[in-house]
Order: sequence, then C-alpha cells, then structure tokens
Amino acid sequence: MKDLIPEYKADLIAARKYVAKLQKIIDLKYPPLKNGQKRKRNGIPEEAIKSKVNSIIDSTQYALEWIEKGYEPGLRRPIERRSMEQREIKIEDVEVMRKWFIQNHGIAYEMVDESVEISEWDRMKMEDAMSTLSDQEKKAILLRYEENLSWTQVADKMEISVRSVRSYADRAKKKIQERLDKNLYCMAI
Repeated sequence: MKDLIPEYKADLIAARKYVAKLQKIIDLKYPPLKNGQKRKRNGIPEEAIKSKVNSIIDSTQYALEWIEKGYEPGLRRPIERRSMEQREIKIEDVEVMRKWFIQNHGIAYEMVDESVEISEWDRMKMEDAMSTLSDQEKKAILLRYEENLSWTQVADKMEISVRSVRSYADRAKKKIQERLDKNLYCMAI
C-alpha cells in the first residue's frame, strides 16, 4: 500500500498543473468582465473540465490521506451525529474503556450470579443527581439512554420537536455532571 503514495503524489502534481493550465486558457478566452456584468458558467467548457479535474484531485487527496494515516480521514463529528456504522464500538475499545472507568471512578457494579447489580452508593448518587432534573429532562434522558430510542422517537413520544428533546437532554447531562462533581467534592472533605 505504501508504494502507492509516490504515484498518488505524482498524479496530484500533474492534475494541479493541468488545472492551472486550464485556468490560464479560461483567463485568455474569457477576460474579466466589468463591474456588474455576469458571465454564464455553463457557457465555458473548460470550466466543466476544470471542475471534474478538481473532483479527481479531492478524491486522490482523500485516498492519499487514508493510505498515509491508516484510517479514514476526517472523523471529527461528535459520536451522536455519526452514522450507525461509525457509532459501533469494537469489543477491544469497550474493554479499554471499562478499565479506564474502573481506574478513575472505581467499580460501578458488583457481579452476582453473572447479573449486573448497581451498588447502593452508586444508586444513591444516581437518585440524587436525577432529583435535580425537571420531569421533561428526566423523560428525555430516560427515553434516550435507558430505552435507547433515537432522538426522533423520543420527540414523538414526548410530542415535542427533536431540537427541544436535545436541549432537555443536554441540560439534564449538565445538571447530572454538576451534581456528581459536587458530591465528589463533598466526599473529599
């Protein structure tokens, strides 16, 4: 795979030179217009060719970046805005996250007969944090994260807009985090 990199880079250089050459032809054939005049973009065949070559350049840059990095470039969206395939987490990642969580927050559950039970302390912290939420915020959080419904499904059940559901959930998450941080501060004293 790495042997393709020099070929892709050479193709990019050639394509960029070709686009520059096309731009010179366009500038010679169609000089700049005076202020207020408009030119039809469809009337310039070189412009269409230039557009296609620019598309090829973008695709080649994307492929080159993928080859160099070893993974898909440009995943910069938050997890809830990604497609379903991008939201899937590999088992190894879950194990790493579990170890990190235990290291930073302690064990959140106790295994009894292979069933998950939440410890009494964690249950108290959750009840305390949830008590600060309004009914709408509780409903939005529980439907979204406990019942694993999509934002649209939650909005349909609550009979409000998706944007409102998201704002309720965001506010609820902030309140819960603030409450948990406050409890951790009280524990330290």
